[in-house]
Amino acid sequence: MLVACGSPEDAESPNDADAPSPTSTSATSGDSTEAATCGEGIALSEGRVSTSSGVVEGAREGEVWSLLAVPYAEPPTGALRFAPPEPYACQEGEVLDGSAWGAACPQRDEEGEIFGDEDCLHLNVWTPAELPLAVDEAADRPVMVFIHGGGHVQGGNNAGLEDGLAYYDGALLAERTGAVVVTPNYRLGALGFLAHEAIGGGNQGLRDQLLALEWVRDNAAALGGDPERVMVFGESAGAVSVCDLLTSPLAEGLIHGALLQSGSCRADALVDRQTEGAEAAEALGCVGDADAVRTCLLEASWEDLAALSEYPISETGIPVGGGFGPTVDGEVLPRDPATAMADGEWLDVPLVVGSNRHETGQWVGVLTDAGYEALVAEIFGLYTRQALEIWPLSSYSSARWAWIDLTTDVLFTCPARETLADAGRGWRYLFSREPNGISGTLYGARHGLEILYVFQQIGPLVDRAVYTADAIDYDIEEAMAAGWSGLADAGDPAVGPLQEWPAWTPEGDEYLEFGDAIAPSAGLKDEACDFLATLSP
Repeated sequence: MLVACGSPEDAESPNDADAPSPTSTSATSGDSTEAATCGEGIALSEGRVSTSSGVVEGAREGEVWSLLAVPYAEPPTGALRFAPPEPYACQEGEVLDGSAWGAACPQRDEEGEIFGDEDCLHLNVWTPAELPLAVDEAADRPVMVFIHGGGHVQGGNNAGLEDGLAYYDGALLAERTGAVVVTPNYRLGALGFLAHEAIGGGNQGLRDQLLALEWVRDNAAALGGDPERVMVFGESAGAVSVCDLLTSPLAEGLIHGALLQSGSCRADALVDRQTEGAEAAEALGCVGDADAVRTCLLEASWEDLAALSEYPISETGIPVGGGFGPTVDGEVLPRDPATAMADGEWLDVPLVVGSNRHETGQWVGVLTDAGYEALVAEIFGLYTRQALEIWPLSSYSSARWAWIDLTTDVLFTCPARETLADAGRGWRYLFSREPNGISGTLYGARHGLEILYVFQQIGPLVDRAVYTADAIDYDIEEAMAAGWSGLADAGDPAVGPLQEWPAWTPEGDEYLEFGDAIAPSAGLKDEACDFLATLSP
């Protein structure tokens, strides 16, 4: 019998002798309808916490408790595929094991291999608070929720495990900032964003994120966190998601601060996504009337649906998306998110937007001078001469680095400025630190590199003997932890070592640079961004 789940008051439950083992997943039979909560009868011994998903038993990770793969939604399988997520219905007597990482959502990797599991709507939590909370312990810690990237077709909150290092492991970030850190999964590709008249307007992945944020709101206090200080940050497609959610009426009260790492507001028109969806359905052989198509899509294997996505980077090193993504569906996203923000129709919370110096560095291969000029002409057409004056080959060591600079500006640097201009205020940063060794030489301050610093992973890299750090690396790591947690804690990233971080204004385009030095500056690529602005419709 599925019943309502436990609450922190269950800490006074009977002794542990009657409790199931931490790995128990079966519901008790019999007269369970009389139980008021899922946690009733389960003692909250050390490491256990009662949540809306049920009692979860965490594991010590340094100075924090980690609760991994906590389900926040029912598995989106069967009739729930393509449907809005339903809150996880915990079972009486169930104690969830929070000691092991969960699966990623279905996707294809760079080699085209399909992996994952549809039962993937879970989140990871790290908290410095004692679990269960002591009677006199205040639930007043800021909460930091991270939305992962991957072009809305790849990624997961367990990213990096195959390399022996979980890039989004929030243990050290929680320990060093005192914040509660949460990393949810959400549906990807066709399973997360397919729009078709037979199943609806898409945005299943955004709805997953919204439900995860509702879970955070409802359970923050039990984890030692303040539900009124939830800062949501994301990288790449995760930043796009966060920016979009800022314009969703469904996110009201769930987000109190936002930080965008290498991403900005973006969503496609419903008609375009439905055309994409119709082509996807036809590729699976799902044709006919709406009922027939719906039945076919629900019966298709998740592997075939995941295979509809493409690698989200083009042969020229440009992030192009892998098919599928946020849709202006009229409900989750009533309007184009960038337009809505510019019109003041957003949550109006403290906002940080930033980008990296060489975003496309790891994707761009060898390029000749003639090849560079041909690519510029393909993009800019009649404005090719002006573009070549702004990004001239003579200013770079190679055509490859000219193309990296141009594509970084077009896709990341200037959109960051546009997002702040739409919002009307906030803070801006530039991450320009080139790591020591061959990686820095080849790729520069590439896309996603800042994640390692935000999540305090420099030490683990050094411990694994895969990177030789210096004082600059540790200074940046400390500074980014301070700024990110400062935004979460008090709505202001200009704290601790970052007190000189200037607020952004349209007149000055002020920003803070995380490079070989951490210092304020102004006017980031203004000539390039002003030029691009003249080309906007």
